Amino acid sequence: MTRRRATFRIGRTLAATVLLIFGTLLSLEGVIYFWADSTIFSSGHFAGLAVQATKQPAVKTEISRLLVNEAVKPNPKNLTCR
Repeated sequence: MTRRRATFRIGRTLAATVLLIFGTLLSLEGVIYFWADSTIFSSGHFAGLAVQATKQPAVKTEISRLLVNEAVKPNPKNLTCR
């Protein structure tokens, strides 16, 4: 085998490896995009998931805690003396 053929074979193997990695990354990106499109970017589906989450006891407790803390937090702008 000549040196020229060996160099060509190494270059072709390297190019094939780079293209394989690039194709794999693009495929992974496509899968993530299709998942996000149907799960996150779909407003109806996302709203349904959010409503389901608010029905969990731990989430209800945290929402209640945050709302009560905001409701009773003193606001200096509203405490002006007349």
